[in-house]
Amino acid sequence: MRHDKIVSGSASVAAIPTDNHFKPALVLLLASLMVFLVSGTARSGQASKGTGTWKATSMTLYKSMALVRDSDSVQLEKGKTSLFFHPVSGKIIPQSTVISCDDATVLEQTFISRPLTPNALLKSYIGKEVILITTDKITGIEKTVPAKLLSADGGIVLKVNGRIETTIPGRIAFPGLPDGLGNEPVLKVAVRGEKNGKSDVAITYLTRGISWRTDYIAVLSANEKNMDIESWVTVNNNSGIAFKDASIQLVAGDVNEEPSPPPVPVTRTFAKSEAVMSASSPDVNMENLFEYHLYSINRPISIDKDSQKEIALFRATDIPCQKEFFVIGSKYSYSRKMGYKPEKLPMQAIITFKNDEASRLGQPMPKGMVRVYKKDSANRLQFIGRDNIRHMPKGAEINLSLGKAFDIVCTKVQTDFRKLAGNSKYNSVYESSYSITVKNTRSEPARIRFLEPFSGTWTITSETMPHKKTGAHTAMWHIDVPANGQKVLKFTARVRY
Repeated sequence: MRHDKIVSGSASVAAIPTDNHFKPALVLLLASLMVFLVSGTARSGQASKGTGTWKATSMTLYKSMALVRDSDSVQLEKGKTSLFFHPVSGKIIPQSTVISCDDATVLEQTFISRPLTPNALLKSYIGKEVILITTDKITGIEKTVPAKLLSADGGIVLKVNGRIETTIPGRIAFPGLPDGLGNEPVLKVAVRGEKNGKSDVAITYLTRGISWRTDYIAVLSANEKNMDIESWVTVNNNSGIAFKDASIQLVAGDVNEEPSPPPVPVTRTFAKSEAVMSASSPDVNMENLFEYHLYSINRPISIDKDSQKEIALFRATDIPCQKEFFVIGSKYSYSRKMGYKPEKLPMQAIITFKNDEASRLGQPMPKGMVRVYKKDSANRLQFIGRDNIRHMPKGAEINLSLGKAFDIVCTKVQTDFRKLAGNSKYNSVYESSYSITVKNTRSEPARIRFLEPFSGTWTITSETMPHKKTGAHTAMWHIDVPANGQKVLKFTARVRY
């Protein structure tokens, strides 16, 4: 990143044609202004140019913002002077800016985000003197005449030699570039320098327009008992500037951030960084930060302007996993007769694994999308489903629901119903019996998690398979169904409302 002073001087001029038919020349103006920007001489009372690049840039990325830290050296002047820092993020939160310099006191700061365009340049010189340049059609000799720019709204109005002119063949030249007008956002800082000479300066600020999320790629083994997982961080940079060779850190957790304005659509480029080789790779360090987790990437990362970049976080192989099937019963079926028509319940296919060291993981996993693939008989990867995970601490069990099972059917039917006590719906005791039938037409056995929700105070009075109370209002049964076979679960529940 650059840390240049915006300069102007009398040695260079930039010109705009006054005739509206010379619009192509306006494009050339921008190029000439850039040459002018870097070749002009410093004004008195402003710091001279820096090295042209930031010595160091580091960033901490949050869910929808970033903390940027830049450092460099500047040429100070003793007394009051102005420093112009650029580029800084176009979506900087100015109130968050912290500027540190041992040899100067910060007096005030101004964030200026006026892009350098021919129209902006013209408006900046309204009421000021410019230079009118005309060319003799026969000799080709240029003639310069001082003029005053009166208006640039819908056309150019000049005062030349005491006359008001609106149609002038030729072009307008400007003696300098106004403060704060440039091709990048600028932070203008007024300081009181304590010496003449170079001094180190550091600038820290929060910015919107930068966000990150985690995406996971999982590849299931042929026997569906192991899988490989890659974790990728996707960084979206809509801050208005690029970041070169920055040190990147990521905060995973729900931080109370600055409120964000509505997003602005941009055209993005996509880049993917090299992969991290293992879950314990030295390329990434993880530490606790307050009630969050901080990931530090131990290699410089460059992020282009208006781009989306993926950075490898970790990779783990041969993770033990288990395929199961998951089905949920009906919650409000214990206070009335449901009839004897079987109810077909949707069957979800899930992949379960443990986030622990025994499974070759064992580190906090930021929330994100997990996309799962499996190779077909021709060794081609096929997409088999996706699911979102929350922030998963070390030791957590992770369940990925990938889609509905095709060859396993579950039906539920009420086989008995009795009202045992009470005279109203909310002062009664009911007893219901149910039969759960699971048919497996696959050529391999299947394990089913059947989850039954309850309302009120409930008790299982009889059952053909043992249940586990998984919550105040839920019971779960594991039903192991043989290949090309079926299993029936029967239970009776007593519910008090």
